[in-house]
Amino acid sequence: GEPPLPGLHCAVVIPAYREPHVIRTLECLYACARPAFHVEVIVGPNRPASADPETIEQSREMTAAASTWADGHQDPSFRFLVMPEQVFPDRDAGVGLARKTGMDQALARFNTLDVAGGMILCLDADCLCDPAYFTALEATLSAYPRTRGVNIRFEHRPAGR
Repeated sequence: GEPPLPGLHCAVVIPAYREPHVIRTLECLYACARPAFHVEVIVGPNRPASADPETIEQSREMTAAASTWADGHQDPSFRFLVMPEQVFPDRDAGVGLARKTGMDQALARFNTLDVAGGMILCLDADCLCDPAYFTALEATLSAYPRTRGVNIRFEHRPAGR
């Protein structure tokens, strides 16, 4: 794969299983005001080994669509990466392992650059965010430099929105 962005300081991990609207989430992140630090968004398509043929096809289509979208939405400080689809054993399949796999990928990318203190954000594949998502985080961490973790408030959208 591509080497990490020089100046990388933030990775957003998005596990994606049967998420037909993941591109809406990526578009929302792309529309955000850019922080001073560099950002990589890591999409982790995944499914259980026992998935039915329809789910397998949906997963492949989602992965291909996200990859195509990502290829057209890169800039020098903000990159989208779509990992190859992960097929997990049924006993382990779920968002927890998918999120861990994406976080491991983010950590490996930080380690390649010898980045200490890089941020890993976790976001669901059906989330939207405010355009100030990154700059508000940047301002908060600047105001509280000893912060080691944050919880960003969210609300689920009503069905169909």
